[in-house]
Amino acid sequence: MPTEHPSTQNNEQLILSNLYCIGRNYAQHAKELGNTVPSEPVVFLKTLGALGPHCGDFKLFCPTSDETPQHELELVLYIEKGGFQIPEEKALTHLGGFALGLDLTLRKKQRTLSEAGKPWALAKSFYNSALVGPIVQTTVDEALLTSLSYSLEVNGSIRQVGSPNEMIFHPKTLISFISQVVPLQKGDLIFTGTPSGVGAIQPGDSLTAKLKTERLKGPYEVSWRAL
Repeated sequence: MPTEHPSTQNNEQLILSNLYCIGRNYAQHAKELGNTVPSEPVVFLKTLGALGPHCGDFKLFCPTSDETPQHELELVLYIEKGGFQIPEEKALTHLGGFALGLDLTLRKKQRTLSEAGKPWALAKSFYNSALVGPIVQTTVDEALLTSLSYSLEVNGSIRQVGSPNEMIFHPKTLISFISQVVPLQKGDLIFTGTPSGVGAIQPGDSLTAKLKTERLKGPYEVSWRAL
């Protein structure tokens, strides 16, 4: 049965904390970038300063003339109840909802840094590189996650399609894994990785993320326009 009254919040109404991100959590995405499938979650961070608007126009950050960011559609988990060393079987009880988001990435810079053995930070955490749609505040359980599917359209053409069922590491595994070394806090967001189909964004592009599930009433759709 659908959840009766999930509330969708503009993120300005919420106090957000840390932005955790998971890399290479879809086998086909790892393959398209020429990466091996990881044996444990690949975790990196974005800063709060990287957060862009929850919808609408945003300024596309292009630090050099030869590169624009690439889009990465992601299911974003919202931590409602913090905890340290959370067991997997209790991990979903720490969630207060979810959203769709975009992890924008400077791919050329990421490869250059990786080849030099340096951290990815400047390729992942920059102005407007974390776009998080309105957070649906609701109970998150296995049945809800199994029912989710999501897609990203760029200028009306579908670029990415995904589901938690395709993840290498389940959301409950990610919550537990991160919390083994650092306490999760209320307001933390976890970007759970992107399906295949990533691509460059140009100024003027319109990006629309859509989520489907029979477990919640009403559609979830969020759009951004790159300036």
